[in-house]
Amino acid sequence: PDTERAKVVKAWLSGGKGVKAAAAAALAGSDSEIQTFLTETLPVQTVQDNRVAIVSSLDRAGKGLRRAAVAALDSGDAAIAEFLKDGFKPAILEDLQVATSVVSATGDRAVQRDATAALNNGTQPTLITFLTDKQYDARQEDARVQVSAMLTQAGPEVQKYADRALSGTAADLEW
Repeated sequence: PDTERAKVVKAWLSGGKGVKAAAAAALAGSDSEIQTFLTETLPVQTVQDNRVAIVSSLDRAGKGLRRAAVAALDSGDAAIAEFLKDGFKPAILEDLQVATSVVSATGDRAVQRDATAALNNGTQPTLITFLTDKQYDARQEDARVQVSAMLTQAGPEVQKYADRALSGTAADLEW
């Protein structure tokens, strides 16, 4: 139903800690407390909850996201609301691109190849897939290439261990 109390319940369901606490208090109160919550308390608590949401995420954010979040916090309530709506997305994409570039710089040919492909595609899902999955497959491919090179360039004892590594598991390649 589209009653005042239903609006408070909806705010309680979707709000942060401050909104939930204030909504719970309003629901236990009178109709005038419900009205006060909807007209005065809800907007104030929403702004506070938005600020808390941004600040609490800063310790897990990359540099791009931190920079955008701090800029939103410094720019006022409207900027904070916009940042939480969609404004964080470009900053996350930037952080994923930076992380992919760092992995590329520390990898060998297969890692660099797959990182470049992810960067050229440029979408968030592609970058996340590279960072969480494909980089490890590429590292394993690079390790196999390095161990294979040992088979042709090293002495008989190293060749024996290189052959064992190539015949074994992924962990065997990391010897």
